[in-house]
Amino acid sequence: MADAAIAAEGQGVLHKVGAHWDTWRKYLWPESGALSPNPALDGLRAVAALLVLLFHAWSLFPNYVQRGQTPSSYPLWYAKTGVILFFVLSGFLLFLPYAQWLFGVREQPSMLLFYKRRALRVIPAYWVSLLIIGVLIHPAGLQDILIHLGFLSNMNWYSTFSINGVYWTMAIEVQFYLILPLIALGMSALARRIGVKLAILAALAGLFALSVLSTYPTLMGAGDLVNTPVVSSFLVQYAAMPFWLGVFGCGIACSLIYTYATKVHQKNEAPGSSGASLWSQRSGNYALFGGVVLLVLLSTNPLVQALPMQQELFGLGYGFILFGVLFGSAILRWPLATPALRFLGLISYSFYIWHHAALLLVGYKLQGLLQAQYHTVVVFVVGLILTLPVAYLSYQFAERPFIMARRRAHESNAMNKQPVEATVQAAQIFPGGATTIARRWTLALSSVTFVAAVADWGQHLTQRVRQIGERRQWPPTVRR
Repeated sequence: MADAAIAAEGQGVLHKVGAHWDTWRKYLWPESGALSPNPALDGLRAVAALLVLLFHAWSLFPNYVQRGQTPSSYPLWYAKTGVILFFVLSGFLLFLPYAQWLFGVREQPSMLLFYKRRALRVIPAYWVSLLIIGVLIHPAGLQDILIHLGFLSNMNWYSTFSINGVYWTMAIEVQFYLILPLIALGMSALARRIGVKLAILAALAGLFALSVLSTYPTLMGAGDLVNTPVVSSFLVQYAAMPFWLGVFGCGIACSLIYTYATKVHQKNEAPGSSGASLWSQRSGNYALFGGVVLLVLLSTNPLVQALPMQQELFGLGYGFILFGVLFGSAILRWPLATPALRFLGLISYSFYIWHHAALLLVGYKLQGLLQAQYHTVVVFVVGLILTLPVAYLSYQFAERPFIMARRRAHESNAMNKQPVEATVQAAQIFPGGATTIARRWTLALSSVTFVAAVADWGQHLTQRVRQIGERRQWPPTVRR
């Protein structure tokens, strides 16, 4: 009996230790803020981050372009297209709810909820890095910091690269967030007149046309725009968001194809039919192979490099690879879903906004100590080692606290669209803890956070009224 009691007690201790370890493991391992996480897509984010790190490690070398050559003659120059992969992924992931709406498989997404979730996702970690880098590491003027706070660093060429060499892409990203719901609304309006498929083609062609206008203003008779303050960096050329609309459009196109294939086409297939899935897998494999070939040609072949609209061609290549990851064989997705790549992918946002500052701290100090042939490799490895812990801390303290807030915002919005039950569950919707912190962050003067704060206030006010009604035993309103 005594031995049995000791054994039972030992098992209880082991169970408690195991439970505590599971809790800590869940907290220590980064979690995805996506509503439907995809491990392979996390790996693609890691690839994008590593490509940008590689480019900056190489370009820190003094005189990295030899006399008589151009940067485009070096394959490593195209590692910077990791930014394009980020843009394609953003277009794909963020447009998915709108693609489902356009094909009639879900209701119209809330624009205010979209802005709120984007603000909670992007702003906290970005502002923390901005204040640390802009005040302590590379001190900047107050006006410059304020411009960056509002994601308007591409308003002029000086502020575009003044504090951190990657912040200009954050301005483009957030400015794209502002117009993404409007793109979907435009598609919907066109669809009512000319049909969904034609509306999609027209909208994507419009995005490409705007990108062409921003890329080649001189060909359109607007050459003076290149030398016009604000316009030259905000509306035309590579620091401007319209310049990249064609790239975002590649991601949107993948989103629409994916939604049609998985939500519409398969639904119409006869039960037991395997032809569609087999066709999708084969097409995915071919797309992945074609995307890799296209990227290699764009990086090495002078004839292909001479083609116009290079950013869209790289976007097309990465779009093919994304299509292959989504539909191709599982063996092709396996490397991207490995724990190491997925870990980096889950913290890739913080990694991206911190890696350039880390490289600047060590890159120039290593220049005189390294032989030319080893410089890029050593700086890349040292930059990776330095950036990973900083990015992890940034994720845990400036990203993770807001993941729950974003989920609660989504659940609250979903709950408002279902019959309301007169229970105490309504009281649990009110934000607390991390959500309270997140709401303080969103009370800001930038346009994105202002919209998010208004949406937050409106939702909380509605929930408060419902609580009062339930306490007074009002009949709950049923919203279908």
